Amino acid sequence: MKNLDESRKTLDQIDSQIVDLLENRMKISKEIGIYKLNKQFKYRRFITGR
Repeated sequence: MKNLDESRKTLDQIDSQIVDLLENRMKISKEIGIYKLNKQFKYRRFITGR
């Protein structure tokens, strides 16, 4: 049983790390999306003069 408990703890730690990495990835993806939208908006304003 002790080995099973250790394995479960290890899996829980790995799962926590995966969740943290995915959350960081989502934040970075959002920042990139916002940057691209702003860049496109500025380009359109430059072209149209509005």
